[in-house]
Amino acid sequence: MKNVLILIEHRNDRVIRVCRQILSFFSLASSHTDVFTINAFIYGEKINQNVYDELSKLGVHQVFSAMDDTLNHYNPEILSPFFSDVIQTLDQQYILFSNTAIGKDLAPRLAHQFSSEMVSDIIDISIKDGLLRFTRPIYGGKIFEYIQPEERVFVTIRANSFEETNLIRKMNTQINFVHSKKIEKLMYILKAATQKKESAQVLTEAEVIVCGGGGMKSKKNFEILYELADLLGASVGASRAAVDGGYISRSALIGQTGKRVKPKLYLAFGVSGSMQHAAGMSTAGYVVAVNQDPEALIFNFADFGIVGDLFQVLPLLIKELKKYKENNDRCINPSSDGF
Repeated sequence: MKNVLILIEHRNDRVIRVCRQILSFFSLASSHTDVFTINAFIYGEKINQNVYDELSKLGVHQVFSAMDDTLNHYNPEILSPFFSDVIQTLDQQYILFSNTAIGKDLAPRLAHQFSSEMVSDIIDISIKDGLLRFTRPIYGGKIFEYIQPEERVFVTIRANSFEETNLIRKMNTQINFVHSKKIEKLMYILKAATQKKESAQVLTEAEVIVCGGGGMKSKKNFEILYELADLLGASVGASRAAVDGGYISRSALIGQTGKRVKPKLYLAFGVSGSMQHAAGMSTAGYVVAVNQDPEALIFNFADFGIVGDLFQVLPLLIKELKKYKENNDRCINPSSDGF
């Protein structure tokens, strides 16, 4: 039986979406093959019982929990000793991380420490002869690489690459508390972190996304999208054309070489809808597209489409949403009865 160890990130007393997706995949695989033992490592100053309950429902056999006042904010120098102790104790073959800022920072550090292979940005996993085979895009998404390590490997997995199942496979999860030596000398100590506004939440977690493409024409015009996003409690994303045009940072890129998103509502303004972009948003719930070109590929994915000038449509949409909000004293959101 193979051991799988997953770094769990949590926010607001809940496991983040990408970690739930990873656990769903292995819980389902384990229920069919009984090949894997699913272990989880979690850390924080305090960890709510709801998080442990959620991990139990997602099929985790053992949770290794590091709780310490130094773990209030992420610092790899502080966290690495806690996590490396668990890896050594269990002798894991697969150590998995979400492809978040934390995962992308911590995974290569630990891979180097253990002189192990590092595989990043995985979008698919298959199981053959009890071993995992990983798939990742390379050369700008033009080619897919298949990797089947036989030794210990550290892996980061892209968000929304797997379905989050409703399968409840509640385990009698064992919780082990992890302790590590204090580090006296640190390069830095993080005292506080500025919280993003609700409307600027992580794209991969967002329920509503407002996306701008090359049709936005300038960085200044993107301010209109931020105004709309504030009204909707949404996050702002972008297509490759908008990022390459310098209208917005690459962290907002949605597509094969950017982020995969799965919102309930996706609004696309001036987005052509190339296959590269579609790879990142095709699993959205409802898609609304505005584009002047009636032949734009984005309309192939849209549930609702408007062929017209987005600079005429956007002000009208914002005006109506403000009016609605004033009358109802609440923002629109995809889970409300009025949506």
